[in-house]
Amino acid sequence: MEIEQKDLLEEIEWAREKMYDLSSQLNRTSHEVVAISSYLDALLNKYQSTYYKIEN
Repeated sequence: MEIEQKDLLEEIEWAREKMYDLSSQLNRTSHEVVAISSYLDALLNKYQSTYYKIEN
């Protein structure tokens, strides 16, 4: 089942805020910050590949 664009954008924003909060409390190389950063990267990649297609 494909995630709706609105839901994906909300999840991206949640992950961004979570990463910002964690990085203000923990070392930026901590497991928690790296994990949420990787999750955010995956969400952004999904958004780009699904909704932002570059035409040649």
